[in-house]
Amino acid sequence: MPEESTVTDNVSLHGARVTTVRPWQAGTAVLVTFRWEGVRSEGRVAYCQRKESGDFANGVELYGLWKAASGT
Repeated sequence: MPEESTVTDNVSLHGARVTTVRPWQAGTAVLVTFRWEGVRSEGRVAYCQRKESGDFANGVELYGLWKAASGT
């Protein structure tokens, strides 16, 4: 999956709902990097729904959060 900046609508320790301009395929493995202090998580796309605006709402199941090493 190509790198893409997204808007996060909702986030918890176990998942996030992100808005994208392109649809994401359910089941796809993703690496999510949050803007706050380099926090990252591996996960998978659980669902993708087209919004009325034309963007896509994607549910991402997160497998755990970790902080990236400094300088990455």
